[in-house]
Amino acid sequence: METMFEGDIFVSYGQMMIENPAAWDVDYDAEHSFAGQVNGLCGAGMPERLWMFTGLHTGWVRLTVEHHDTSPALDQQWEEIVEAPFTPTGAPLQLMGLMANEAYPLLLPASVPLRVR
Repeated sequence: METMFEGDIFVSYGQMMIENPAAWDVDYDAEHSFAGQVNGLCGAGMPERLWMFTGLHTGWVRLTVEHHDTSPALDQQWEEIVEAPFTPTGAPLQLMGLMANEAYPLLLPASVPLRVR
């Protein structure tokens, strides 16, 4: 297991994302990210973008991003758990809140299908 990010993210309207900043001008909205999905918490319907909703409307959310070689056990302490497919294409990705006050680079393996939980 490798920790890719551990810290606080400032969310607005409960939203944060992982994405390629060069893709901002292409259908940059939650509707496209959640197309064809029903989980409501993590939209992975577009390449190079994960759109996530939190329970907090506005403020700081503690977040840990980990990369595991195998699927970790489900932790029953969480009220809700969703999984979504995600395949980074090799473009530089960043983690940020909706208003992009701060952005953090994420070095994910390129062209490797991942499951995001």
